[in-house]
Amino acid sequence: MSPGAFYEDKRSYCAVHGGYEMLHTCGGGPGEPMGYCSAWSGEYEGGHLGKDGVTMFGGSPSCRFGEKPDE
Repeated sequence: MSPGAFYEDKRSYCAVHGGYEMLHTCGGGPGEPMGYCSAWSGEYEGGHLGKDGVTMFGGSPSCRFGEKPDE
């Protein structure tokens, strides 16, 4: 895997969007969780818009992680 690549952590499933949590790599090795899943819509919770009414500041991704439910 190349540096800066992203991959899905199959252990942590987002019940909100139906995807797995994204991790990044540093120098090709496992990295930190990104805080969002592969199906994240881009919506934040608890943030605020800037004066332009478009740019989001603060907040957290709307993902909620746990184990994938049995299908």
